[in-house]
This record gives sequence, structure tokens and C-alpha cells, in this order.
Amino acid sequence: MTAERRYLVVEAVDGGTISSPNSDAYFLAAGGVQTINALVGPTQSVPMDPNIQWGANAAYAASTGSEIYYAVQDRLYQFDTEAQVVNWGIDLNQDMQATDLLLTPDQRYLFISDEASPRVQIYDLVNRVTVRTLPLESNVLFSAASPDSRYAFFYIYTGEVHAYNIALGTLERNIFNGLYVIQPQLYPGYSNPLVVSPDSTEVRFTPGLAQVFYAYAEVGNFSNNGLRTISSNSSWGIVQLDNGNCITIDNGIDPNNSAQNAKVNLLRPNGDYVLVELRVPLYSLVLSPDEQFVCIQSEDGLFLLDTDNLSGGSLPSITDQTFRGGVNFTKDSSFIVVIGTQHIYTISLEDRSVRTFDLPPEPANQPLIYTLSSGAYKTQSK
Repeated sequence: MTAERRYLVVEAVDGGTISSPNSDAYFLAAGGVQTINALVGPTQSVPMDPNIQWGANAAYAASTGSEIYYAVQDRLYQFDTEAQVVNWGIDLNQDMQATDLLLTPDQRYLFISDEASPRVQIYDLVNRVTVRTLPLESNVLFSAASPDSRYAFFYIYTGEVHAYNIALGTLERNIFNGLYVIQPQLYPGYSNPLVVSPDSTEVRFTPGLAQVFYAYAEVGNFSNNGLRTISSNSSWGIVQLDNGNCITIDNGIDPNNSAQNAKVNLLRPNGDYVLVELRVPLYSLVLSPDEQFVCIQSEDGLFLLDTDNLSGGSLPSITDQTFRGGVNFTKDSSFIVVIGTQHIYTISLEDRSVRTFDLPPEPANQPLIYTLSSGAYKTQSK
């Protein structure tokens, strides 16, 4: 793809810069929604709720259109990225502490997980009503939806994965039971371990087992399951591409339980795979909206890799990065946005140049965790 088609064109006019809203990203800060443009930095915050303060639990889900849904404690909000307004806010279950938010691809349902009580509230966006509350054994860590909007999957603290049939309203618990020894909180918790194949036929989960890419099960016939094996380290985070490729990161522990260089793994539908060694530990991987790149977040910095063959390398050093949802792409996939403890950074994918911006002044200060969004839809929570 040529640079003219792949990257944003910027023109200088009277010493200024014309920026594109496609180079925006969004996060929730105290009191409101903050838009950040990769070229000019944070814009004015859009007020949402004065009771929102840094440290509150928050999650986000981005639609295929122009809305982002935010769940903060026991409230749900819809933000219009184009009009830059908060369309509405509603009350959820009283005393709820929202900790995970999943939007179905058809934009019909939101699954809002509760940290205060092990349950998931299912909210119908068309009829604007809660249609059901699912009781669970423990709280949800991560979730994912099937591309055909028929199923939602939940990974919970006990280590189990549950499958919810949306049309039937049935919950099938522990779909990988008997496939491996399930352990509570085995997963480190920074990058989502759940995906569903592009054709919605297979759910995949990275359980952190030695020599395992991922566990898999046939959607709707979950007893038809197995382990996709690898001779290298164990995987503990995964993204799914529309072309069928999967990319995982591992924890740097080899089958003999000794520390090694952590790896990024690309698995193709035909069984071929590519391995790239990086530093340890690796915390998370983020897929660009155009699916051309993954950004790998590690303790030592960021790596940018091409999703076709994992070519690429390290990005300029940023020492004050945050790890719970603190890295994402802009909507046009031309920049990476990094939330630091002192500053906000944007990195150009074209020339690797870094722009540094101060965090917004009080009260719109430190971004809430897991709220940095490109505005593009994805089938995974967080």
C-alpha cells in the first residue's frame, strides 16, 4: 500500500496544521470525555458527569459507527464522536461496579459485567432496557462476542470460560472442562485471551499452558474442542484477524518452566506459524483498526509489528507508560496513542516521530483505565 493511501496527509496553513478527525482517539477522564488528535493533542473535554473521578472502574465499547459506550460504576453513557456530545446516560443496577463492557457486532446488546457482585447485566440498546442479569461464580475478567452476534463468551476469575447463546438466553458453563486443568486467575490480566474466528465457528482462548497456542471449541458444540500446540512458550493474549490469522503473546516461560525471551506468535489457518522473540515481560497486544499492525506493550517499551509476517521492531522509548489499556491506535491506524503517568504521546507509523502533550489540566486529568479507544469496533472487551 502506498504512503499516499496509507497515511494521513497534513498541510501547513499560515504556520498551523490541518488535522483529521480520523487521527483521533478518545478516553474518559474525571468529569467527561477527552478527544485527543494525534497532531494537535487533547481538545476540550466534553462534560459527561461531574461525579466521575479518577480511580473509578470504567470500561468502553466502540460501535461500528460513531458512538462509544462508557460504563462507570452504576451508570452507562453513550458518546457521539462526530457531534462531540454525550447523547444519554442511564442508571444500571444499584451499587454496581462496572468492570467489563462488551458490545455485539450488530450493536443490539451491551454485556456489562459487575465487580461488586458476580453477574452480567444484558442491556438491549434498541428497546433501551435491561433484559436479563446473568449470575456467575466469580467476576468477569474479559469477554468476546462472535462476529455473527449469536454468542457472548466470558472469562471469569475462577479460570473458566462461559458461553451465552443470545437468542436462546442460555448459558453454557466451563466450555473447556476436561481439556486441561483449570486454575483460578491463571491469566495475568493485561491482554484479552478470548476471540472468536471470523466465520463464528470456533472460540479460542489462551490459557497460559506450556506449548499451547490456544484452546479451541466449536461454537454451539463445545464438547468438540482441543488444544492448538506449539513447541515454544505458552500464550497468554490473542487477537484475531479477518483473514483468519491469529497473533498471540506469551509469558516468556518455556516448557521446562525456565525464563526465556518472550515471543510473539503468528498462526495462519493452514497451520503455518511465525515466531518473533522480544524482551520479557510482554503485557499486551493491540490490533490496529485496519489490521495491518499490532503494537506490543512490554515493560521495556513498545514494539510495532506487521501482521502479515511479524516484521518490524521497537518504537521510540516512552518511560512513563501505563499498562491497563494505556495504548491504542487512532481511528485511521496512522498513529499510536500512549497514555503516560505524566504525558500523552502520539507516535507516527509513517516516520516513527513522537509528539508529547501534557495531560489535560484538572479536573480532566489522569485517564480512567481501559477507556482509551480508537473509536473503531472490535469483538473483544478491553
